[in-house]
Amino acid sequence: MDLDPDLPLARSILGWVRLWRKEPAASWSAGRQAVALDPTGADAHVFTALTLAAAGQGEEGLGLVNAGIRLQPHPSAFHLWALGVCYWVLGANDRAVGAFERGVATRDEFVPNHLFLCLTHTLLGRHRQARMARERVLRLGGGRASPRPDMWLDADLSHRARALAARAGLEAVAGRVGRG
Repeated sequence: MDLDPDLPLARSILGWVRLWRKEPAASWSAGRQAVALDPTGADAHVFTALTLAAAGQGEEGLGLVNAGIRLQPHPSAFHLWALGVCYWVLGANDRAVGAFERGVATRDEFVPNHLFLCLTHTLLGRHRQARMARERVLRLGGGRASPRPDMWLDADLSHRARALAARAGLEAVAGRVGRG
């Protein structure tokens, strides 16, 4: 940012960092600036969509993530995870599962898609699928995972994610939400 404050990717990453620091206004501002600086930049849209989703604004986040995916002909596992998170926040669980599964197919090693598959299958009572996703999360983490900060800006979403992680047997990785 010090070298070039008008670099869209730097603004996008600043927004992501501010999200994890629980600075919603600063995160949203950096994301808006990134999108304004590069309206055709998929990453700016996706990072900003995650900030909105983390704040419980899934519908607005969904619009941005869909715009980002349209701009990127081959969306990454991260982009598909962001899409799934927006659907998850909205309670569109079957659509969320579809996005997370596409993310897994794109890059199997990206843990957040497996984690959210586990959480969503647990929520839907799909125990076999939840167990398979949990096993993959643990395998990718070497059987363990270090606790990490919670990405959620909305207290209800934070509680929901942690409660589902506990039900799914992933208490140790509940905080991994959003980290690969």
